[in-house]
Amino acid sequence: MGKPQLILDAGGVIVTNFPASFWEELARQAGTAVEELQQFFHRELKEPLWTGKIGEPAFWDMIVRRYPAVDPARARSVFLAGLRLLPAAGRLPGLSERFGIHLLSNHRPEWILDVLRPVLHCFSSLTISSEAGVCKPNPEIYRVAAARLPKGAPVLFIDDQEKNLAPARELGWQTMLADEEGTWLDRLEEWTSGV
Repeated sequence: MGKPQLILDAGGVIVTNFPASFWEELARQAGTAVEELQQFFHRELKEPLWTGKIGEPAFWDMIVRRYPAVDPARARSVFLAGLRLLPAAGRLPGLSERFGIHLLSNHRPEWILDVLRPVLHCFSSLTISSEAGVCKPNPEIYRVAAARLPKGAPVLFIDDQEKNLAPARELGWQTMLADEEGTWLDRLEEWTSGV
């Protein structure tokens, strides 16, 4: 049996999810409620954005078509300023001595890589949905990530959304639900003692 492999989601695990400050600023500019914007995102933008069917410029264009008062440069600036590493990211250098660490995330490289720069050296592979052309929970993106793992090693996949864990279990991976506070790190120690 090889070195245990740890596969991490980004948002909600080692990086903040879409910041509240972004939604609030976008709602202010658009003159609408945060909830309406979030529904619009989930209904019309999320899947094409995360799968790379549209690029970042098209994402902002679609928002401006719907809400003409939005200033995409300002909204983008607030969005990127709100993305930050969570406390768990500080543990990655130590974890990388004991685990092969991999990223499996619904995201965009132009957004996530700068935030991850201080810990990028800890990762053996990066699977980012907009580059893979498919997003979680579609089983295909898990197969893309699996192809980058050493054969026969125990695998633990950590995500902050329960719906994203089931496809990992179907591949025989163990799974863990994360929280932004990083209490999942205590459970990781328990898992380590069992492999």
